[in-house]
Amino acid sequence: TDGQKVWDKPEVMEAIDDFMLRTGKIPKQTEFKNENGLPSYGAAGRALEMSPAEYMRERYDALGIETKQEKIEMTM
Repeated sequence: TDGQKVWDKPEVMEAIDDFMLRTGKIPKQTEFKNENGLPSYGAAGRALEMSPAEYMRERYDALGIETKQEKIEMTM
């Protein structure tokens, strides 16, 4: 291999979700790199077939709701 991983859509979605759950924030364009477990921003866009920023805004809200719900359940 030439070291370039080919990312498919489910892998990109999972990598972005993992980053957001791990850090509690949306990754910046400059954070899209292997050491953060993410593809390049361009590769993410190609795999998602949409702007990564658009995907992340939608997912961040969805993940935020889940994590808030988990905190509520843990305190009960």
